[in-house]
Amino acid sequence: MTPRTWEALAPPLRERIEALVEEERAIMAANPSLEADVLNTIRRELLRAERSALIGLQREGVISDEVYGGLAMRVDAALEGDDVPENLDADERDKPQ
Repeated sequence: MTPRTWEALAPPLRERIEALVEEERAIMAANPSLEADVLNTIRRELLRAERSALIGLQREGVISDEVYGGLAMRVDAALEGDDVPENLDADERDKPQ
């Protein structure tokens, strides 16, 4: 796309995006349970993508089976709804080697 074409298309696209964002905000504000469902769905999709990336890293030999197992366990626990502390990495650094 040429700069001239973009300059012609960008303003109406930006306006449309802003309108859609405002619409979404209004819908979510009026339906808190819908917002919670959407956030949960996105969270689960991100965790599945993380799991898929880990499988790829293991398959390519970037991470060991042991590392994969530990990381996959965390992802699986999060998918099951268990709370995994965000500071888990910091806790593990304190373990003796």
